[in-house]
Amino acid sequence: MDLATGLNLELTPWMLDQIDALAQWLEGEGVASGGLGPRETDRIADRHLLDSLSFAAGWESPPDTVADFGSGVGLPGLVLAVVWPFTRVTLIDRSSKRCDLARRATRVAEIEGVEVVQADIFSVSELRSAIVCRAAAPASTLRPLLEERLLPGGRAVVSGDGRPVEGFSSLRILDQPSRLLMMQKS
Repeated sequence: MDLATGLNLELTPWMLDQIDALAQWLEGEGVASGGLGPRETDRIADRHLLDSLSFAAGWESPPDTVADFGSGVGLPGLVLAVVWPFTRVTLIDRSSKRCDLARRATRVAEIEGVEVVQADIFSVSELRSAIVCRAAAPASTLRPLLEERLLPGGRAVVSGDGRPVEGFSSLRILDQPSRLLMMQKS
């Protein structure tokens, strides 16, 4: 995974096995259960796993904790939990079915340090130092929520569509513009 090297992440054989187990779960049970669309099978590696890994670019070193708002079946949070083994990851999604799927993916891929919480992200009141959000809502919609939920000095990395959004800076990954946006609370 060239992206991991570019992000200065050392992937151990165990981490690669976990990511492979997650990929196999996504391709089989993840798609069959509706956690991913039926046409996503051929795009698990690049569209889902590498895209999830790219969220690590928002931090110079792994945060102690990170919340994944609207995580669905666990992306990007589960991938970050693998490559940041000492980070406590909380997956938050409003759907009980998606939360059950995320718990199953966590068990199948043997990913430690993950908590799954069923809640609407707009009702979560706990302040966080690190938040990720992949395709749960447009960045402009998330901005007020993130401003309220980030601790001072906290950082959020969210999916974008390639266009600038007020309050966010665009991330560059491997010297290329990315579709990820970052917000740092002062």
